[in-house]
Amino acid sequence: MPGAIVGALAVATGTTALFGTAAALTGLGVIASGVIGIGLSLGLSYAANALFGEKPTSPRPQDVSGIIRQSVSARTRHYGRLKAGGSLVFIETENGNLHQLLVFGQGLIDAYETFYIDNNIYSLSGGDSGMAVDAPQNSRGVGIYPYRGSSTQSAVAMLIERFGTDVWSTAHQLKGLAYAHILARAVVQEDFSAVYPERIPQVNAVMRGVRVYDPRSGSTAWTANMALILRDYLTHADGARISSSLIDTDLFIAAANVCDEATGLKAGGSIPRYHGSLSYSFEADPASVIERILRAMDGRLFLTGEGKIGVLAGKWVATSVTISDDHILGYEITDGSGPFSASNIVIIKYTNPAKDYSEATSDPWRDEALIAEQGELSQSVDTYEVQHHNLARRLAKIIQHRNSPRWQITLRTNLHGLNAWDQRWIRVQISDAGIDETFEVLNVELDPGTMSVSLQLSSFGPDAYAFDPATEEGTAPAVPAPAPVFTLFPPAGVIWASSSRATGGGDLVAAILLSWDAKPRLDLQAEAQISPHGANAWTSIPVSQDDNTAEAVGVSAGAAYDLRVRYRGTGGRVSNWAMVENAVANAVDPTPAAQVTTVSADEDTGDIDVRWRGGNSANYRGAKIYLGTSSVFTSADLVATRYGAANTIDTFTIEGLDPDTYRVWVTAFNGSGIETTPPVSAGSVVVPVIEE
Repeated sequence: MPGAIVGALAVATGTTALFGTAAALTGLGVIASGVIGIGLSLGLSYAANALFGEKPTSPRPQDVSGIIRQSVSARTRHYGRLKAGGSLVFIETENGNLHQLLVFGQGLIDAYETFYIDNNIYSLSGGDSGMAVDAPQNSRGVGIYPYRGSSTQSAVAMLIERFGTDVWSTAHQLKGLAYAHILARAVVQEDFSAVYPERIPQVNAVMRGVRVYDPRSGSTAWTANMALILRDYLTHADGARISSSLIDTDLFIAAANVCDEATGLKAGGSIPRYHGSLSYSFEADPASVIERILRAMDGRLFLTGEGKIGVLAGKWVATSVTISDDHILGYEITDGSGPFSASNIVIIKYTNPAKDYSEATSDPWRDEALIAEQGELSQSVDTYEVQHHNLARRLAKIIQHRNSPRWQITLRTNLHGLNAWDQRWIRVQISDAGIDETFEVLNVELDPGTMSVSLQLSSFGPDAYAFDPATEEGTAPAVPAPAPVFTLFPPAGVIWASSSRATGGGDLVAAILLSWDAKPRLDLQAEAQISPHGANAWTSIPVSQDDNTAEAVGVSAGAAYDLRVRYRGTGGRVSNWAMVENAVANAVDPTPAAQVTTVSADEDTGDIDVRWRGGNSANYRGAKIYLGTSSVFTSADLVATRYGAANTIDTFTIEGLDPDTYRVWVTAFNGSGIETTPPVSAGSVVVPVIEE
């Protein structure tokens, strides 16, 4: 019999001493009603209560990963590995850039692993001190700069710099909050829909949550062990706030070891027996959070005889307590099997990390014998703290085992029944009923008036925990291949050719014809551009009505150009560019025109007047004027192109010159743009300082 209870019984004649242990706990004001029952009543154990009693609220994965936009939102804390959304606490624009601050949770987390942008995964760079998802890594214009939630983390320097201290100052550190600064950079309007298909980028983080204390090592580290998560929640200031002195360390160590035990998988390898994750709101009832943890580890929470909180993880352990005819004062027996069973099909809803941490449904656990007798009676259990199908199936088997017990018994015993107080299973022997088997202890109550003990029991044996993954793991829900991200492919089969076009005057001018394969969809529209080779100075060129050719007319013969074409679809989405480089137009008229004559240049009040006579040939189309400050023609700049008639005087004034000595050259060109060489020099001209 538990020592503390025996001591109390030795001196008690009423209830005060008997209830001393539980009253000390409940008197802390931190354990909600239903977490630990007042007095010596266990109420339903958490294993039974969580598995087939009232269901505690368990947020679905999409609830945890959602983005909340409200002035004040509930604080949230995260255990294990999970995909988290959060609360948007800042959103402002500056110079076309959008800045957001997204708070994922309360408390220092262990690490960020990946980020999702609009449900597409991007890896990290830069380490915890300032890792970023950044172009060109994701080519989306989005930078993510996360903070893990330390008590000393600094304010976002970029917000201070760009918005000023009236909006964001060094005092805005968000201490103790794990969050990310999300920068969506400005892009050109034509690319906006492609870069930001959701307009405002939606960001989620896959993280390893808070670190917890492990009494086995005496250190704090990240873990997914459900027993250690439970201990942390019970003792944490943002959890149940129970003093660690009231935690039975040995029992929690034993439960943590059970949770870490390797369990074989159907596909080979193993996973820990009871690992998972948990997110909880600070507004949640502590009893419901505790029940969620216990349900994921098939656990039981109870008061030990020494007045401490103990826990048992789901694993069969042979009992050392037997209650027989000598101890029994009375009993009631009901049949819980056959037509009286609560269900014969159990389905577990869990979180599937392989499918972006989304909600999944286990392969149903079916009791075919009961189904044949009863018809199908299905039960669905939300256990989103579970993150593997193998564990979901093991829990489903345990639940079905509890839902169809051979016997359910209420026993009234002498004080020997108190030995069941800290036991999960006991053996019961009732000769008259022919019963000699193990039962799960659901409730223990002491009646101080009669000094008798009432026990609620349900048939339970080791078969519930025997699990053969090859035959019992079932088939996990298929994880479909990721839906292909909508991709608008660029035009295919792009080629170029030298071409020519006749002007209104009958001349032929050089052109470059760009062509590509017929567009794959009628809703696409082609866009084409040209640039001098390597200059990246793009200008648009017209595209034909059938959207498969474009022609650049009037290019310089012999010059090299780059050309590109892309598709624009509905909603403004655009493809990548298809590029051709170093396209050179051929001369249509290869014969140079007659060179200009009588070239002269004179200074006139700070300007230079240039005069020449057009070349005397039928293919003369005009002249080009060059200006430089050295005697070398190749260093001069083209300042004007003048169209004119053959053998005709023409002039041009070069204005806005600084005082200096200049050299002027003039060349003729034909209808194909071919210039006549060598150029004709007008000599040097001095532009003096003009005194006012």
